[in-house]
Amino acid sequence: MKSILFDFVSVRPKFESKQAATLKWLLAAHLEAERKKASWQDGDSVEFAKKLQEKIAKGSCKEDKISTRGHVVDDFHHENWSDMQVYRSHQSGVGLGIAKRLDVFATEAVQVFEKFYKDVLSAPEDLLHVSCTGYVHPNAAQSLVASKSWNTQTTVTNVYHMGCFGALSAIRVARGYCAINERRTDIVHTEMCSLHSDLNNHNMDQLVAQSLFSDGFIKYSAQDIEKAEMGTSYLEILGTHEEIIANSKEAMLWNISEFGFSIYLDKSIPVHFAKGLDAFLTRLCKKCDWDKKEILENALFAIHPGGPKILDQIQKVLRLQDFQMKTSREILKKYGNMSSATIPHIWKSLLEEREVALDTKIVSLAFGPGLTICGAILEKGEV
Repeated sequence: MKSILFDFVSVRPKFESKQAATLKWLLAAHLEAERKKASWQDGDSVEFAKKLQEKIAKGSCKEDKISTRGHVVDDFHHENWSDMQVYRSHQSGVGLGIAKRLDVFATEAVQVFEKFYKDVLSAPEDLLHVSCTGYVHPNAAQSLVASKSWNTQTTVTNVYHMGCFGALSAIRVARGYCAINERRTDIVHTEMCSLHSDLNNHNMDQLVAQSLFSDGFIKYSAQDIEKAEMGTSYLEILGTHEEIIANSKEAMLWNISEFGFSIYLDKSIPVHFAKGLDAFLTRLCKKCDWDKKEILENALFAIHPGGPKILDQIQKVLRLQDFQMKTSREILKKYGNMSSATIPHIWKSLLEEREVALDTKIVSLAFGPGLTICGAILEKGEV
């Protein structure tokens, strides 16, 4: 049996901001949060603002790496703090608590599913909802199934809190459904990273994350190739592999906190990945029965852009050419880091790109808490 991914559709968030404007807002928001809790003496605010601006300038992703980022609320378009939907400061400087932020997520996720399935009449046998940034029940996938009266036709499965490698976890699940039941599985990602900034935390890793992550939504399907309609362009799943890197579990944390989901990113992360990457790729190629040398020379690489440094490190370690990494960098620049939705956007772009020939191998790599490294080898094709 051959499992394929096809029918990629993306929906952009309601709002978008240029990176330079977002970084300016980030500085103002952190200053406002500190102003609410600090008893500043003369000159204290000026000194704090200077140090914070230096930290943002040093650690943030600049416009040459990320040009725009999407978000579901318009808070990032103004500095009227009492009018913010999430980051309002008339009571405190940090905005809404986690329960209220998840209410926003729930409302927006339902709207995203409605857009994806507005004109869809046939029910998928399975529906996977992938998210690292919001969980409520009944969730948006269940609400969709109920509204479409697909109650007896569609089974909902949640792939939650897997980190930025969530898409690779999802296609493993979908591949299993295809093998066991020969069923069509729809996969929908709803990532709203913009809801989870803690403006009280001015640590460098938090400022890096808040300059990097964005919102993104994408839907695609998995099915046995024998059931695909004539003319379908697809990515065949040749194989997947996943490992936890030894002695690295404290390097990345993704937990629920009072003011959103809290991420911790240690500066050692690129080093951890670099050390284990070559051996990981060897094992991935072996599972897929493909020659590693051929893959390194000819395949394209769909790398989750955890940040520009991650992409640079991987390219250096694997000695890849610029053309092999091009789409990963383009998606990062165009949209930012959309957590689990990022790699599917890269897949979509490669599938639609005419210059990417049929039979091209696509190596997908993503990383997350654990530290976990996930990989898959796909092949572009057409029925």
